Amino acid sequence: MFTNSIKSADAVDGVNISVYGTNNQLIGTGATNKEGVAEIPYSKKEFSGFKPAMVIAKTADDFNYLPFNNTRVNTSRFEVGGKRNNPSGFDAFVYAERDVYRPGEQINFLLSFVTHNGKTPETFP
Repeated sequence: MFTNSIKSADAVDGVNISVYGTNNQLIGTGATNKEGVAEIPYSKKEFSGFKPAMVIAKTADDFNYLPFNNTRVNTSRFEVGGKRNNPSGFDAFVYAERDVYRPGEQINFLLSFVTHNGKTPETFP
């Protein structure tokens, strides 16, 4: 779990994190470190049949929650009609750290190139 301040984008230390399952039972807890990261152990064996459904983050003066079933980015206003043929013989995929960025923010992303049959290109132009 990563926590950042909306005002400064800095990591937030000491945020208490609770993860609840689809059965509304507490699955795990933790607190963020100085990098704003909390690792919550989750054992599928221990919580068989229930998967994480919501995260709650609390500090002494703030509270937020994130339900996993209602966090999609609406793409209806974008052209998402499918794959187009590319004469180069390659497909490129871009993976960003998150879906939404503010103006002026640094964007870190990964580019992955494959041939049309899904293989890694041996040579690249």
